[in-house]
Amino acid sequence: MKALLANDASLAGHHGSALVTEQIVTLAAKFGISVCSGKRWEAVESLLNGGSEFDLLIVNGEGSLHHDSRSAKRIAEIGLRAKSIGLPAYLINTTEEANSAEVLSGIAAFRKVYARDTTTQSRLTSIGIEAGFVPDLTLSWIDARRYEPQNVILVTDSSDAQKTDRLLQIARTIGASTQAISFRAPPPLLSRRLQFEFKRLLAMALPTAPWTVRYSASVRTRNQLVEKMRRAKGVICGRYHAVCFCLLLRVPFIAIPGNTKKIDSLLGDIGLSRRLIDLQRLIDCSKSLGNSYHKLIPNFDSRELELIEDFTMRARIRAESMFREIAMDASGLRVAEK
Repeated sequence: MKALLANDASLAGHHGSALVTEQIVTLAAKFGISVCSGKRWEAVESLLNGGSEFDLLIVNGEGSLHHDSRSAKRIAEIGLRAKSIGLPAYLINTTEEANSAEVLSGIAAFRKVYARDTTTQSRLTSIGIEAGFVPDLTLSWIDARRYEPQNVILVTDSSDAQKTDRLLQIARTIGASTQAISFRAPPPLLSRRLQFEFKRLLAMALPTAPWTVRYSASVRTRNQLVEKMRRAKGVICGRYHAVCFCLLLRVPFIAIPGNTKKIDSLLGDIGLSRRLIDLQRLIDCSKSLGNSYHKLIPNFDSRELELIEDFTMRARIRAESMFREIAMDASGLRVAEK
């Protein structure tokens, strides 16, 4: 079976989203689904207008379905249109928050929906939308490299420029022991990659600021990102996927809330809510600790490591089960049509 991947967030150039796409392609292949990734919205539009190249549509919800955003409305429309033409469509890796009834009706139109946190799952269930629970697909990735700390503390940016500015303030307060890091990556499409390289060169020539850090503090490859993170003493995370990579590599971290509850929900599902800290409190702590900055990010205790090990193991199992279910459902439809 051939599937088209819609809302491939890796096209924007982001290490976390790139790993999500890679896992979708890899895991789906185990169950006989060949996923075509790297396509823009035009390919989805062509399929919905009667194209027959693909047997099913897989939509990556990721961080798109919140507050009636443009992407949320587009995904909802895909669900409704796919149902109207009898195209099997599946919404996966989904966080949902603060959407209108119109968007929710589009979510309900998908044949199967999989939430990446139990908060989203419970919210959808409460309004009559059946949803499975499969943690973010980055957490199904297996990498043998683990935490080998040195003295550097990494500080990521945030999707909110004001929060990034305050995170940079924390980095300056801690001093020479910190480095900023961005999850931005060279996009796969040539036109976007050239824009990225131009912005990166420009950012490196300008003073440190929220916009410049997004590009100047980026690393080119996932391997470089992993090596940088696993050797950090700890990470202050302003990004959801920074938390996910810390979990995979067992790197101690603390995280600040984002523009949605996705980080809160992830940590709540694992049992690590104490790792979430209010940004102002974090600023105050960084000022009071002085030379004892290493105390800002506590090492994992044995219980936390057990929780992480259990959660990531179950994430892999649930991810494979999800693609098995999708393959069985889509295959069943094909047989019924014949």
